[in-house]
Amino acid sequence: MEFGDTFEQGRTIRMKTTPAEPPILYDSSSLAEEIHSVHSTDEPPILALLPISKASEEEEPFVAESVEDDPIASLVESKGADSNLLVLASLGGAPNQERWWLSWKWWLRLPFRIAYRLFQFTSLVVLLAVASSIPILQLAALGYLLEVGRRIALREPGPSLLPGLNQATRIGVIFVGAGLSWLPVWLVSDYAYSAELIEAGSRLSRGWHIAAWIFSIAWVTHVTWAALRGGKWYHFLWPAPLRFLRQIWRPSTWRRAEDGLWQYTVGLQLPKLTWLGLRGALVGVAWLAIPASMMIVGVQANHQPGRVLIGIAGGSLMMLVVMYLPFLQLQMARENRLRSGFDVKTIRSDFQRAPWAFFVAFFLTLALSLPLFLFRIESLPKELLWLPCLFFILLTLPTRALAGWALQRGHRDIPKRLWLSRWVAWTLQIVSVPFYLLFLYLASIASWDGRLIFFIQHAFLVPVPFAGN
Repeated sequence: MEFGDTFEQGRTIRMKTTPAEPPILYDSSSLAEEIHSVHSTDEPPILALLPISKASEEEEPFVAESVEDDPIASLVESKGADSNLLVLASLGGAPNQERWWLSWKWWLRLPFRIAYRLFQFTSLVVLLAVASSIPILQLAALGYLLEVGRRIALREPGPSLLPGLNQATRIGVIFVGAGLSWLPVWLVSDYAYSAELIEAGSRLSRGWHIAAWIFSIAWVTHVTWAALRGGKWYHFLWPAPLRFLRQIWRPSTWRRAEDGLWQYTVGLQLPKLTWLGLRGALVGVAWLAIPASMMIVGVQANHQPGRVLIGIAGGSLMMLVVMYLPFLQLQMARENRLRSGFDVKTIRSDFQRAPWAFFVAFFLTLALSLPLFLFRIESLPKELLWLPCLFFILLTLPTRALAGWALQRGHRDIPKRLWLSRWVAWTLQIVSVPFYLLFLYLASIASWDGRLIFFIQHAFLVPVPFAGN
């Protein structure tokens, strides 16, 4: 290695002869004592992780090109040609690195990156939709939505805002690879079925049936072997037959597959998400139970003034509950305490610091939940149960993210906004709630769930109504 060689995470400033002993790594920039303590090449070298200084934010990171430009490099030079000192820079890339927007390679890879990200997101949404249609995993789906909002509220870095994205991508690749590799099996099976219709029991028909069985067994083996190798897309293109014959009989191959499956299952964090979703559902049911019951009593008034007054009081109480409930559920997830789902005072304080963020999140939460009631006009067959769940995830995931964003902005240590801004945002929220309640009342008339719709609201709970078919 010479002066200026580039590493993946750093840059070599100087490296002399390689000693027999392994190097010593000091994770510090103050290395004067350690550097001066090295006097012979018999001792292990010192690897110093040093930050690169910057002249300004717009300029490239400073890199010493000669020993006169850098004090550490000067010290290295003073040690002599046989010095065993290696200094690494912990920041920056290669000298004169091209800006990313001027690189033709970056623009050439951009469509593939976009397509890959879309495939990742599609796989995640489909996986959550399938989980939403299974009774117990519905809580895990709700827990995932709350987890996304919690991470945004806690200002976690962007790559970690969608947990389980890589696991969902792996499942998506396996299903797409299995589906595409099934096409030859489907073609041969179709020929076998046609031959049976044309001339049942003939030699040609038996031959096609045997070929269909052979292709089916080969397909099962191919998909299983591709999954054992890791489930990458190129594993479905080439089955690696020689490697298959060498390793498929070894117990170590199946032990690795078992360990990989266990690690993959643990990575999904299903118990954690299910527990979070259960608590979120409990918070939602606890807040909705009383006003929903009062509204049902009002709907069943039958010209009884007392029940009408109870229904009006329940509708007024539902207005207040709807305004706080999305943020209370996420506050419970953020604090990881069930009682935080009932702390209205903190939500009011956060609203006063970010009233318009709360209004945008609240308005879109209600608006995007209204199309989901259209799936409740008529009962759907079980084969299509995943379709409304798919729309449930697509429309609910951004609203949970927006609610987390509102909590993030409201939880900052900043002064409260002007009273005029707060009252305007609060008034707009109050005005938008009656339209939601009117749509909810109409849904109770047109839906096959009837008045139960007041308890099961898509904006706050799991897609339970979609599983009641």
